[in-house]
Amino acid sequence: MKKTLIVLLGSMLSFSSCFNEKEKPTVNLPLQGSVLVLNEGNFQWGNASVTSYNLATKTYEGGDLFQAANGYRLGDVLQSATRINNAIWLVLNNSQKIEVVSPDDFKVQMTVTNVLSPRYVCALGNGEVAISDLYSDSISFVDAGSGMINKRIYLKGWTEQMLAQGNNLWVSNMQSHKIYRIDIDKKRVADSLDIGFGSYSLYEDSRQNIWIATKGNKNLNIPSEIHCLNPKTNSLIFSEEVGELTVQDFFMDEQDRLYYIYANEVFRFSINDSKLPKTPFYNGPAGILYAVESHGGKVLLCDAIDYVQNGKVTVLKEDGTILSTFLAGRIPNGFLFIP
Repeated sequence: MKKTLIVLLGSMLSFSSCFNEKEKPTVNLPLQGSVLVLNEGNFQWGNASVTSYNLATKTYEGGDLFQAANGYRLGDVLQSATRINNAIWLVLNNSQKIEVVSPDDFKVQMTVTNVLSPRYVCALGNGEVAISDLYSDSISFVDAGSGMINKRIYLKGWTEQMLAQGNNLWVSNMQSHKIYRIDIDKKRVADSLDIGFGSYSLYEDSRQNIWIATKGNKNLNIPSEIHCLNPKTNSLIFSEEVGELTVQDFFMDEQDRLYYIYANEVFRFSINDSKLPKTPFYNGPAGILYAVESHGGKVLLCDAIDYVQNGKVTVLKEDGTILSTFLAGRIPNGFLFIP
């Protein structure tokens, strides 16, 4: 589930259903400039889905793109989605698989298995894809064409988002005070840096510096923090505490602006700012703010509401005022922009 929720392994209820051609639902494919809405679904209910929202027309397509295209449900807990070359990699945490689909018709091209509890994928530029994992104490390297595991390297703990820079793969870790640098060619951990407890989100700005969010641990009196790392010198050029609560989500847009959710409010700041903002960018009505992203000049917020009923997405203008809202699938946890 989205970053803060522990995914428990165990018996999984199967809610997969298949359709014949006459019964298969019809769903309009997303147009250029739309966003895919990633609905992680309820743990062990097998009701993860992918829906879409047209940013230009402000219209929501509520049908599940994956089920309509393939005739069966996506799986259990859609953790993340990443576009790699001409394919979309859908990471199913508790289904222990990654479905790779075509962006043109959303039909499955291949399924990556032999992964324990996958979290995120990262393209490495050498025909491989790295996969982080909650339980396996490893990073897997997969052939992007075949989906076969080429190599696993030991990395203890719950690994989350990753960032590739040249021959280096930077890896966050929810159960460590460190982030890790992996030598991609040699497939080994080359370095580790103290960064604060519970790193989970990494973004590269236009200067090739790396912005990192850490969740901290309230029970251990470790605050959540935001840092900026110069990877050439391995030194922090920005570091500030956010507070005793966790930073729920963290995102960087194409204009070098960073967004984060703290205490159920959304904050935004630029990489040129010297301090974190004191005033929220958005603090409007919400149940449980779960994720924030910015695409196509719009800011999109996921509201999990109560983690049981369908969640809500709020679309904001650049000034933080509400443009539209709609009910998405169960527990929307992020977006994928269709360029």
